[in-house]
Amino acid sequence: MSDRTLLLVGSVPLDSAEDVFRSFGQPLGRYLRYLPDGEVGLRRHWISRIHYQVLALHPDIKVTRQPALDEGRERLHPRDPGDSWKFRVKTGVKKIRFGESGWRLGYARDAVNSYFVFRTLRERGILAQHLRFQVSIASPNSIVPPRVVDDIQDLQIIREGIEEALASELIEIGARIPETDLAIQWDCATEVQDAYGAAPPLPREGGIERSADQMRRLAPLVPAGASLGFHFCF
Repeated sequence: MSDRTLLLVGSVPLDSAEDVFRSFGQPLGRYLRYLPDGEVGLRRHWISRIHYQVLALHPDIKVTRQPALDEGRERLHPRDPGDSWKFRVKTGVKKIRFGESGWRLGYARDAVNSYFVFRTLRERGILAQHLRFQVSIASPNSIVPPRVVDDIQDLQIIREGIEEALASELIEIGARIPETDLAIQWDCATEVQDAYGAAPPLPREGGIERSADQMRRLAPLVPAGASLGFHFCF
């Protein structure tokens, strides 16, 4: 292992960022360049937390399906794609905007809190000094896949709102975490499906451009000194 570099893509479902840093960053630090805080707490189920914490609460968005109850108890996370949250934009709404700019989606909030733990452990010598803090962010197209929206026009309206909110979160992250300590990783799942024509009702044509366009708009907001990468997954 001495001549190899490892990459943790982010999916470490422990209870806290400190657990992730101590369990993986401490023993693997010399093989890593970047260290994520895992997918802890409500982030353990990736994008579904945004569905019930953000989309389901928006006054211009209507919930048309949510995960079935578990013996009478609410269920927040889907069992499978057929049990997922589903939404539509209310009649007459042409633009979706989210409040609490820079914080509403939770990426900046979690990154700032986890970075404090990361920096503290590094200062104490528990983490290697060369490590950068990795922030893993789902792309707008993956946060809102076609399967969670009733209508293709609504899909575009909600995606545009999410992209605007993500742009604000990137700016907040860049303002609060030194760029020389920062690595941004875009998590892309729907993009892979779309590229192969497997994201109905989106047409098979144009899948790669739909994915690339969002990144062309967001990429300039990543601090120049930060590392940037992509995680393509199903």
